[in-house]
Amino acid sequence: MADAEVLNEFRRALVESLFCACVRDGDIEIANRPAHDIIADFDSILESMIKDPEFSGKELHPVFDHGDKLLTRAESELATGDPLIAILFYVIWLEHYANGTLAWAFERQGHHRDAYFPIIRQLNIETKLTATWKLLGLPEIPKEKLSLAKQAIELRNGFVHYKWTTLTHQEADRQKSRERRIAAEMPTLVSHMQGIENELLWAGREEEVINAFRMDAARRESIPEDAD
Repeated sequence: MADAEVLNEFRRALVESLFCACVRDGDIEIANRPAHDIIADFDSILESMIKDPEFSGKELHPVFDHGDKLLTRAESELATGDPLIAILFYVIWLEHYANGTLAWAFERQGHHRDAYFPIIRQLNIETKLTATWKLLGLPEIPKEKLSLAKQAIELRNGFVHYKWTTLTHQEADRQKSRERRIAAEMPTLVSHMQGIENELLWAGREEEVINAFRMDAARRESIPEDAD
């Protein structure tokens, strides 16, 4: 791939990430609005940023989201590796997801990062998914999903904090069977949590809107620069 193509692909990814950030922060409303109106809002935001005499590109701080990588590794371990390692990566993803969800929920309620970030950092994941979740008005997570999350977290904690005990062969077999069962159920928890984000941020239209955004970007790139 030529250098120019690499740069173009990188630029597309950055602009799309900025678009998604505007949606998450509540700067762009999705609801049942036409995709072209949603994209027009983003155009207006970009125009305002660029025309602001105090604007500087240095104010933009990209943050790399490793959520997809975590899920890919978890799915790989689930398919052909160790179910306990799969659970480890699923729980890392879950905490990553919970932190991000709480952050944009705080932001949308007008709280500054300096106020909410220490809260997110200090709370354990179970409190984040229950009490803090409820305080922010996020959709209640079903009890069976919370139970699954709790079991997975306990196994993760036992692994990373060396809470291992000597087991008989029968106990070890039961433990490994439990690990396989919980690991196999984790994708249902992931799907549920992703569905919450899709409904709250994207009105259930995430794939549709992002595809429309990409098609519009491709259309603009195809227009010659000297065209009226």
